[in-house]
Amino acid sequence: MFPDDFEHYQTLLGPHRPKDVSDKEGLHHFRVFKKRMRENCDAALVELTSTDLCVYFCDFLLFALPDGFWPKNYFDYELYRFEPQERMRFLGSVHNLRVRKCFNPRDAWHLVEQKAELLERLHAGGVLQREWVIPAECTADEFVCFAQRNPVMFVKSLDRKKGHGAHRVDARVIGAEALYQQCCENNAVCEQAICQHGDMAELCPDSVNTMRVVTLRDVDGGIQVPCAALRIGRVGQCVDHRRTNDFLTAVVSVQDGIVCSPALTNNHDRLSHHPDTSALIAGRAIPAWDAVISCARTAHQLFPELGYIGWDIAVREDGNAEVVDADCYPDMTLVQAPSLKGVRDLFVPLVRQMKRAHKVRS
Repeated sequence: MFPDDFEHYQTLLGPHRPKDVSDKEGLHHFRVFKKRMRENCDAALVELTSTDLCVYFCDFLLFALPDGFWPKNYFDYELYRFEPQERMRFLGSVHNLRVRKCFNPRDAWHLVEQKAELLERLHAGGVLQREWVIPAECTADEFVCFAQRNPVMFVKSLDRKKGHGAHRVDARVIGAEALYQQCCENNAVCEQAICQHGDMAELCPDSVNTMRVVTLRDVDGGIQVPCAALRIGRVGQCVDHRRTNDFLTAVVSVQDGIVCSPALTNNHDRLSHHPDTSALIAGRAIPAWDAVISCARTAHQLFPELGYIGWDIAVREDGNAEVVDADCYPDMTLVQAPSLKGVRDLFVPLVRQMKRAHKVRS
């Protein structure tokens, strides 16, 4: 048996401990690693014994951390199943940060992180079909008219990122005037609810199920689409993002829009069918896939300041695709964890081209 304190590992590894990891960083990684291991123990992936903690943490510290992986990656991608060389196929968090640094200047992040700026530019570019309003910037009468046209709407905070706090409301139940006051106080934006394609609603009718499409701008200005994923909610949940407790994701082939992996749950179960609706997921064809890819490319062209964006795209009931949200630091877990297949090789050539271009310009 091994003690489960960080000082023990410092002694155990001795001269083999990574020299570029300070005591403070090492202690932080240990605490996060232990928390993640406990979570995965609950999911029956690993056992939380002091012996296992020792073996896994030493493996992480010696082989995974130096290659750009964080504790989250170690368990999300189940790296303990792979030899060190096989792990090189995955794009870890450190590498993902480097991709963002290479393609996205920090002073341009606000263009997608600030909801109002994102919606305004998408609307001006013609890729946003739904109505939206910021109650704090309109009169109560204007909001009441909006609510009459769109009684069911999504309310999202302008101060929170990545869809945190998004929820669906019915103004007929709450009352338009009361909802107006709530949204003004909470600095929220209200968006017309999207009526999704029947094939997408079949997966889970309670949530708007979206595609996460990752785009990269190459050195010639072309928009490349290296990877994509399907995000599905659960019955009783109106959103499909990872911040909810119930969420499924599966990899989608960029070439033909076919779901090419099982659906991964938050508990690391891999399913071929939706657990609530029994709808087929693995092998499913996404409707209007060409429109989805075209929408992502068109949307990215509206943001010349950014080179790396993850788009959340819904397929409307009429077969048109529409951007729901965007992220200038896309979560690579969505496109790697379901299939346990890495996408690093898809990014490396584009990053190298961009770095060479930067050197030539400078």
